[in-house]
Amino acid sequence: MDDSNTFTTSYKIEFVKSVSKVGYEPLNYANFSPLQLKCTHRMLNWVVVKIILCKQSNFGRIDDLNLRVMLLIKNKVKVNWPLFLCGRMVTYKNDQRKGLPYPSFVSKGSSGVCG
Repeated sequence: MDDSNTFTTSYKIEFVKSVSKVGYEPLNYANFSPLQLKCTHRMLNWVVVKIILCKQSNFGRIDDLNLRVMLLIKNKVKVNWPLFLCGRMVTYKNDQRKGLPYPSFVSKGSSGVCG
């Protein structure tokens, strides 16, 4: 999933068109918001942002990682979720500006798989 070549710009545009509402306005791919999504895809985005990615801010903008995770879920691609979540934990742990996501998964003094 980290391979950026698999999510090319043209494929991203096609995916965004497939999940967006049909409207009279042209889509702004650089600043794509949840309000531009169809209802079911808006709910999927909420699950991705709040539960899977645990974004702590900027909920009103859908970035490439959100789109990639939505694409994987929508297309029923098998993902090693424990490895994905551990990678997210390590990324947040190494960045002092961000709070640690998934606080319910972390307990004091336990040595988990991610540690």
